[in-house]
Parts: sequence; C-alpha cells; structure tokens
Amino acid sequence: PVVGVAVAPGVPLLLLGGSPVQGVALLAVVLGAALFAFAQYAAIGPTMQAWQEGRRGGWYRAMKENSPGGFAAPDGMVPALLATPRIFALALVALVAAVLLGRSAPLLSAVPGLGLLGWAVVRLARQRRTHDHAFYATNAFYAEVFRSAGGMRAAGREPVPYRAVYWVPRRWKPAVWASLRQLDRRLPLGRFVALGHGLLWLMAWADVPARFVEGYLLFFALAKNGAVGLLASRPLAPAPFQQMLLPPRRWAATRFFVNLRWTLPFLGSLAAVALFDPVLTLPAAFGWTAFDLVLAFFFAALVTYAAEHRYPRRYA
Repeated sequence: PVVGVAVAPGVPLLLLGGSPVQGVALLAVVLGAALFAFAQYAAIGPTMQAWQEGRRGGWYRAMKENSPGGFAAPDGMVPALLATPRIFALALVALVAAVLLGRSAPLLSAVPGLGLLGWAVVRLARQRRTHDHAFYATNAFYAEVFRSAGGMRAAGREPVPYRAVYWVPRRWKPAVWASLRQLDRRLPLGRFVALGHGLLWLMAWADVPARFVEGYLLFFALAKNGAVGLLASRPLAPAPFQQMLLPPRRWAATRFFVNLRWTLPFLGSLAAVALFDPVLTLPAAFGWTAFDLVLAFFFAALVTYAAEHRYPRRYA
C-alpha cells in the first residue's frame, strides 16, 4: 500500500501531462518526496528518543517553561512534527522549480524531481546499516507514547459530532454518522482533501498546462470517492454485522452520502480557482462537480455490491 500511494499519482501525470517530459518531471517530484518522507520517518526514532530523554531539544523545553498554556506536545514527538512541514515545503519548492525551469527548457524541468529522488536514495543508502534498528526504535517509541498514561491523549472534541450531519436525511443520518466516524478513525480524509486543494491552487498559480490539471482532478476525484471502500473492510464493517443493520440498498445510499461530505468544498475550491485562472472556467468547475457526484454514486454502489450484496450468495 505504501508503494501504491507513491506510484498511483504517476498514472495521470504520465498520461495526461502537458508532455512526456513534464509527466516524468512531476512524477519524479512525487516519488522523490514520498521516498524522502519515508527516509525521514522510518529512521526518526533515535532522534525522538533523544528529545524525550532530554539529550536534545533544550530550546523547546525552555519555550514551554516560558510560555505556559501554549502549544505543548510531548518532547519526543517534536522531531516528527517538525519533519512534516519540512517535507511539505521541500516538495512544493521542487514542484515550483520544475514548472519554472520547464518554461525555459523542457528538459530542465526534470532536474528538481530527479535531484530530490537522488537525495532520498542517498539518504536511504547511508541508513542501510542502521535502518532496522532505527525503524524498530521509531515504532517502539510511537507505541510507548500513544499507550502510556503520560503520553498523548485523545482530544475531548468528537471526531464527527452527530449534529454535523444535519444535511443528511433523517432516514440515513445514524448510519452516515457512524460511517463517517469509522472512516475518520482509519483515514483522516479531511487533511488529504485540504492538501489536494492546496496543490490545485499551487498548480493554478504556476500556470500548469490544462491537460495536467485535468489529470490531477481526475486522480483527486477518484481517490476522494474511492476511499469509501475502507468502510467495507472486515475490521470496520464485518459483512454479517452489516446485514443485520441495513439492507444493501440502504448501505449504498449511506456511502453515497459519505462521499458527498466533501463535494461542496470541492465545488467551492474549483469555483475559487476559476475566478482568477483561465485554464479552469466556472462551467468546467460545475462539470467536474457533476463528475464527482457520478463517482460518489458509482463507488458507493460498487463497494456495496462487492460487500453486502454478494455476501448472501457466498453462503447460499
């Protein structure tokens, strides 16, 4: 799954990019950022342990002492929190550099992505002798922090309050609410949707060719609606339990409403881009939103057919 997440964006990049060179250049940025993030997080355990034991991060502890009541994460989690914006900023810089260099010479657009990819490979090569130790240290530290009494605690706010699904008809509201809570436990989709819209705005600012924007929107809509498939996995929704609660057709409607959660923000984001970008017009924004609705229904029906609808036939 990790490799699939890194490689999947390459399909629309290569098939619908402005040119093969641009597709390869942008694919290199995506793969380079993914590999660099893996190199960062997989081996960050010893650094987090040093922070937790007080051997590093003195400036952060001094800041907490001088600013009571402010931001205060466990000391050992700070390196991971700092790595996230660093990786994001590095990927954005590489993407912007690829677009800017491609305007002067198309072949130069591949330099930032290939450079980032090469740097990540070098980092992994340097870690090869200590990688296993660092990897297990990382997982052990996360297990200790999240399970210990003095570690991170769950927030008091409900992930998805029942009143937040006011837009769902009463008949499906309980099932939609429960499904959204289950999905948020497994996949915080809102963060990925926000990141996806941020990349869309960045491409609009960088005047990325229309074909690449269309390929990106196609992948974004497929991923956003396809995520509902997690709700049919055995740990989240065992088929016998699902059969006792609702018939298949009502599960299909429930998952359709789950997919509709991010449709209105999708339209708002596209409409905002259409106001200042000639590549994506307002009619196109409404067209993509209609396509998103079609995908929402398609994936809801497909997941329900593969799970609840076929379940009785397996044991008939």
